[in-house]
Amino acid sequence: MELSDLKKDIETFEDPKLRRVLLELYGNLLKKDNVIINLQNRLSELENRVLDNEKYTSKDCLIFENMPRTTDGRPLPLQVCEFLKVFLNYNTQPANFKACHVLGKGNERYPPAVIVKFVYFEEKSEIYHRKSWLARKANPYNGSPIFIKERLPKVQKELKDHAEELDLITTTNNCNVKVFTKNADGIFKSVEVKSKRAIDDIKEVALKKIQKKPMPQKTPKPDAQLLKKVAKRIRESPGDGVSELKQFCLDPHDDHSNYEGY
Repeated sequence: MELSDLKKDIETFEDPKLRRVLLELYGNLLKKDNVIINLQNRLSELENRVLDNEKYTSKDCLIFENMPRTTDGRPLPLQVCEFLKVFLNYNTQPANFKACHVLGKGNERYPPAVIVKFVYFEEKSEIYHRKSWLARKANPYNGSPIFIKERLPKVQKELKDHAEELDLITTTNNCNVKVFTKNADGIFKSVEVKSKRAIDDIKEVALKKIQKKPMPQKTPKPDAQLLKKVAKRIRESPGDGVSELKQFCLDPHDDHSNYEGY
């Protein structure tokens, strides 16, 4: 029941004393309701401030996944600079990094990811916009693709994960998560999403990842020795050999053990 309707119902009471008490309770309820709304608004404002601060501290960072690395003892910042030069044709120097270190331990095949915090945001932005240059390149040590990603705050990371669980194509820009749509004219557009509900609302018109079709199973090549046995049995068959051939070809579950004696 709306509070306005409650007040109308109270005013219909004939007993003035009861009506006065109920109206007083109604007034207190209205004040508390306003306090709750103000607190919710302040909480939302504080959450947005924290989120903006997290974005600010993350927007200068890039994560390099499966970046080629050597074990010759050269400092990691120098290896990052060499990678940027060779793979992205970008010249920089370790002095332009606020921080540069690995994330985790990696494994036998894949090296740990490397995170770099740049001194200059423009440099980070230029490098990030060249990530498409890696589309046809791979780490020469394991033959696997190399990826450049932004460091995302927890909220944005959860949004991106939610969109990818729905097989939507996503991207990020300055720690903001975006999904792609395509209108009737075939024009692509990236749309920023700020909540899981926004993702759910747009999922029907958003572009989805192309699902790879499973490769058809190849018919195994017949064993050469087995074919010789079958051919010999057909030649020695008193008939035209058709029944022998059908028995071999039409029963895929037959282990053909009856040909072992030939």
